[in-house]
Amino acid sequence: MTKIEIQEKICQLIYRAETFLKWSNQLLNLYEKEWDSLQNSDIKQMKFYNKPIVKCIILHNVLYFQEAVVCLHTLFEKKRQPVEISFSYYFSNYGKDSTENKINDIRNEYRTAHLNRFRNQLIAHKQASSAGDPITGFLNPIKKEHIEKASSIVNKLRSLTKIDFNCPANNYFEDYYKPGFEIFYKTCETAFKKTKSPT
Repeated sequence: MTKIEIQEKICQLIYRAETFLKWSNQLLNLYEKEWDSLQNSDIKQMKFYNKPIVKCIILHNVLYFQEAVVCLHTLFEKKRQPVEISFSYYFSNYGKDSTENKINDIRNEYRTAHLNRFRNQLIAHKQASSAGDPITGFLNPIKKEHIEKASSIVNKLRSLTKIDFNCPANNYFEDYYKPGFEIFYKTCETAFKKTKSPT
């Protein structure tokens, strides 16, 4: 691949991560809005958790977050002979420059946020000591703090690559898939309205 081609592929992975984090957060907001509207009744909370639409929203919230973390992990791969679309692959093929130090700083932030452990121990490898029961991985939505940490990293990558890699300002990945997500989101909103019991 040419230098421009690998830069373009890196930009695409950043857009993909950005989009899925945004959508994961939107689903979390919808979930929290409905959850906050409940009285603190254990019976109402159990009914809420058992609604198919709640299970659907949590499932998608988690899967979207996982996809974003997988994209970030790929970008931050650090091997002697990198083969993935990553910054290491780019620098090993096209030489080191001042951008590499900036990427290393962002990579350190990724590790400090423990997103690499999330990917390694829960998503990719299901580490026995920390993964829990595989069936329970979709019982609860991803906490907002994790989405915010990942989004902060993506925003830094976007700012850096916009200048150093000449990434376009618009996220064309999101532009392409947004109509599909909007249909899904509206379906979730409508399902919540239909399943609300009278007070």
